[in-house]
Amino acid sequence: MRKFLTFTACLLFISAAVSGCDAVKGLFNPFAGKWRSGMLELELENDRSFKFVIGSTISVNLGGEYSYGDKTLVLKFDNGSEVNFSYEFSGDKKTLTLVPETDFDYIKTRLDFKKE
Repeated sequence: MRKFLTFTACLLFISAAVSGCDAVKGLFNPFAGKWRSGMLELELENDRSFKFVIGSTISVNLGGEYSYGDKTLVLKFDNGSEVNFSYEFSGDKKTLTLVPETDFDYIKTRLDFKKE
């Protein structure tokens, strides 16, 4: 029995190492990772910092810190402004739907972000 438990623990460790850090991050923080919706990219880190990029060739780069609770994601930008979103994940956690609850110049409607 002891060999089986050791083998299982080793297998779990190796599978986590092979699948990469993003899989491990996602277990503890469902937001962590890169999300894309058309020309918008939202990168959320485990340390609660974020980078928001609009466009590709000519782009607007914004950053700051985020927090989340039950169905609310708050982005606090470096310039001091704050935007609240209601959120919902798809069943497989690969789609994040954000709906702005406060006025935000860059997003006026519901967006579906896909995890990269």
